[in-house]
Amino acid sequence: MKIKLNKEQYEYLANNVLANDKTLLGEENIENQDENYIINVDLDKADAIRDKCLDNQDISGFDKNYNITKKGKILEELVDLFYN
Repeated sequence: MKIKLNKEQYEYLANNVLANDKTLLGEENIENQDENYIINVDLDKADAIRDKCLDNQDISGFDKNYNITKKGKILEELVDLFYN
């Protein structure tokens, strides 16, 4: 499946969510098109990436009053994009 991310989404995914697990993205599966990134992943990797996004959202996606944060909004967008 091909997933289109904007620069902010891609950078957050690569530098935060998958910072310790680069194997899920694989540089050969990423196309840079201007300010967008096209990621080609199979369904299993998409599920794994989505699960990591949800885990991160539980940790840093909400403030102390359970209001969604900027990080939480980006993670929410990523969860939606990697949903199959």
